[in-house]
Amino acid sequence: MNSVAWPVSRTERFLLAALLLVVPLLEVPKHLFWVAWVGVSLTMLWRGRGLGGPAQSGWQPWDALLGAVLVAALLAGAGFADPGSSLAATGDTLRLVSVPWLMARRGYRVADCLPLLWAALAGTVLATVWGFIDIFRATAPMFLELNSVGHVNHSSIYLAIAFGCALGLALADRAQGRGLALAAALLLAAALMATGSRASAGAAVGFVLLLGWSAPFSGTDPARAARRRLRFRVGLLVLVLAAGGVYRLATGLSDKRLQPEGQGLIEKFVFQASVGAPTSHRDGLLRLALAAAGAHPLVGLGNGGFRRLTPERVCAEIIVPPAGQPCDTARYFFSSHAHSLYANTLAERGLVGLAALLALLGAWALRLRRTLDWARADHRQAGIWVASLAGLSVTAFAGLLNTSLHHEHGLLAMATLGMLLAASAPPRGAPA
Repeated sequence: MNSVAWPVSRTERFLLAALLLVVPLLEVPKHLFWVAWVGVSLTMLWRGRGLGGPAQSGWQPWDALLGAVLVAALLAGAGFADPGSSLAATGDTLRLVSVPWLMARRGYRVADCLPLLWAALAGTVLATVWGFIDIFRATAPMFLELNSVGHVNHSSIYLAIAFGCALGLALADRAQGRGLALAAALLLAAALMATGSRASAGAAVGFVLLLGWSAPFSGTDPARAARRRLRFRVGLLVLVLAAGGVYRLATGLSDKRLQPEGQGLIEKFVFQASVGAPTSHRDGLLRLALAAAGAHPLVGLGNGGFRRLTPERVCAEIIVPPAGQPCDTARYFFSSHAHSLYANTLAERGLVGLAALLALLGAWALRLRRTLDWARADHRQAGIWVASLAGLSVTAFAGLLNTSLHHEHGLLAMATLGMLLAASAPPRGAPA
């Protein structure tokens, strides 16, 4: 996907920035802004055909990868699931793949992408403050949730990715914006701890470790570059410790709990073990996903099929016992999804869907590796690279124990992929 001769318009930039701003805040506007942005972008893409734009640059590997994810969603449950309900659920996948595809095809540059990151960060900070206000106004303990993201597991994934975006902006902005970005990163890290999500907090730690290892700095003086990397790593550690301090301070400022009893980040380990569910029933969910995949291995149950699994349906269609034998479903746990990106994809989209997902994540990781030198060449480019590293690492790591890469947090992650693909694209005619 090469850069485009027809530049990205102000309208496109405004609509995408507005979309990223309202995604965690308001339900209806985010759908309206997405429709408007896609419409304008497709129009501009068509108009650019006559100028040698990317519409004439041919089919590229990333087109195939994103297309494969969409095709896998369309094929999910073919010949088994109700076509109407499964196809209706592909709308989320269409939204997700449209963002990086259009950003790359339209040729967003570094200067176009940084304001988008600021918009995403501003929306997340506002939604986080709103969430804390709701907690302190509530009459009963509740989880911290972002208004238009919803469930605490989803909100925590969104916070973890936005935390990475804040660190990226702190690298990209060497003026007054650096302090704002670091303050936002501190708030979002503390908020992530307040959600009590072990999966998202662990994913954020994984991201920080990868960021500390890569430390996107370079220079002609190796000794100076090494000192900068050391300071950067120490700064990351200080930031994480400070966020922990802010979280502990917040718990002591009021008699209001930041989460229900036993649901704190550390408390949860003891509480879940005390109720006989140290893994929060994820072992039962995994067994159910594998059983469903065994019955429908190629294209799965269909999109949203996991939520329609019941003990009765499992006994009738998934693990049919021999005649006269009882059907034991005690080993399974039933929920709306498998609480794992990989297990849920395997169950609902089969091996086809899982292969497309792993190909996408693998290609994303390879793109990050190949563009590390590009990121080290300029601090603004480093900011975009760090945000995309957060999008991938949080999606991949949190996806082990939660169903990431869908709805709002999926859109934010894919937007960071789109920024990386577009901003780091080689000149036209060079290999992608």
